[in-house]
Amino acid sequence: MSEEMQGIKAVGVQGGNALRERLATAKDPRSEIKRFVAENSLQTPSCMPAHELLDLMGFSRAEQHKEILEQVKKRLLARMDTTPQDKLLPLLEKCFPYISIPELREIPLAIFSHLPRIPPSYLATLAHNEGLFAQLPLVVRRQVWALDANEPMFKSQLRLLTQHYQLHHKVLGLRTGMASVPTNMRSMRKNNEALQEIVSTLGDSPVLYGKAISALTAHYEEDLGDTSLCSLRLHLPLAVMESGSKHVQDTDPAFKLAQCLSNAVKEREKEGAGAMAAAEALLTCVPPIDLAMLLRGAEVASTVSHTIMAACRRVVQQEAIPKDDKVLKLASKLLCLSVDVSLQDWEVVAVPNSHRKAERQSQADRAYVELLHSFYPALVGSLVDDMIREGSGQPEDLEPTFAEVVGRSPSARRLLLHYALDALSNSEAVDVDKAKQLLSLFAPSASASSASASSSASLLSEEARGIASLARRLSSLIHKAAEDAGLLEGRHKLALSLIKQAKPLLGASPALPIALLSLLDAVASTLPPDSPPPLSQKYVDAVCAAGEANERGLQQA
Repeated sequence: MSEEMQGIKAVGVQGGNALRERLATAKDPRSEIKRFVAENSLQTPSCMPAHELLDLMGFSRAEQHKEILEQVKKRLLARMDTTPQDKLLPLLEKCFPYISIPELREIPLAIFSHLPRIPPSYLATLAHNEGLFAQLPLVVRRQVWALDANEPMFKSQLRLLTQHYQLHHKVLGLRTGMASVPTNMRSMRKNNEALQEIVSTLGDSPVLYGKAISALTAHYEEDLGDTSLCSLRLHLPLAVMESGSKHVQDTDPAFKLAQCLSNAVKEREKEGAGAMAAAEALLTCVPPIDLAMLLRGAEVASTVSHTIMAACRRVVQQEAIPKDDKVLKLASKLLCLSVDVSLQDWEVVAVPNSHRKAERQSQADRAYVELLHSFYPALVGSLVDDMIREGSGQPEDLEPTFAEVVGRSPSARRLLLHYALDALSNSEAVDVDKAKQLLSLFAPSASASSASASSSASLLSEEARGIASLARRLSSLIHKAAEDAGLLEGRHKLALSLIKQAKPLLGASPALPIALLSLLDAVASTLPPDSPPPLSQKYVDAVCAAGEANERGLQQA
């Protein structure tokens, strides 16, 4: 018999140690061996003639017993599907003590798979045997994890699966700005192996799903700068429902909001007005931490900024008033809730009947009003200037209000970065001068001081993602203009300015140092041969050190 496992009593025949002890004290070793064989042989007298014949044919008793075991086990397993449920538990009671024997383990495992619910006494025993637990069918492991006593075991497994999700190439691409936001969200969820592994682990268990959401929100509170956790909070309920588990619609209060936001991302090119309106109606129904996570994921954050900029351009074309535009108001509310408010303030904003009415004019409320009445009119004026210039010539000076709001509003700074990226991404006319004008107002160090402690990490991560996207776009533009000295001069100046401005954000995103080094390489490779280094070696070393630190963090994960 194999070594006794923790929590499971030893059963079956005595092992070699027992025989050794008996032989050491036996007066007649030959008789003792015969006695030992008789005691531990099959107690089936009718089989003795067959055993003796096989002995004469050269088959050892071990070979005979092994073949008998395999044949009997095969017949028992074949009948398992047709065995009534009321007979499986008595059978399990007889078989379970033998689970520590590898040759017999398949039988109790098969019984587990055919039982809808396994008695807690068996689950508790299984939880204490790591080697055995790893061999259990997933349906059995779910029942073990569902016990409150085994919650640490489940959290450990979930943390491992979450790390796989965070390191998935598509998730990393969105988090770092290296990939664009997909519009077919359902297909993205289906093809994300790490996400599907989490869904498979949870199965159709409302208990495990609730534990997973609680663990996920607690994980986010430990690392507010990791927007991949926000992405997982958005996609997990939808992926679980798409797998066929309907309980999530009733057990997760954030499910409907996640569904609306996912639809808004899908409809981003149409400004997602219907989905955003539905999302607004659900803001008061979602717990604060879940609301924060749903709005701070890269997919939703990018979609909201994209929708606001598209709505502002439509306002310009229609010669309308920004504060009267329905889509602009909806998207601005989502932006301000995700950026300009701490987790401690969410309850005041999210619960309209809060007794703390004196505090209802929260930071997010003030930011929302400032965007609609001060920032957007100035932004629309700048967009009108862009239409007139068509990407050529020096842009008109921005209104003082524009710079003032950018200086104190994280929401405005996020839109400024999106606006600058649009200026560099215009396929008809790349507007480097406009991007330079906008980025001259950007000061990432102000973000940390103006945002609350709980939202600053998420905010800086988002700003770093925006700067990384700008750096990659600018690198491409510099390489394309390698033979045009006139274009290169302006792009070089913008690149060096961007690299210097990004220094406070180097540790906020693993992709930012890489993007900045790539941009610096693009500048250096397109300078005249005898030109001095574009930046001091000290600054280059700082960027390299940040990149190496981020790479070590990813390798450790």
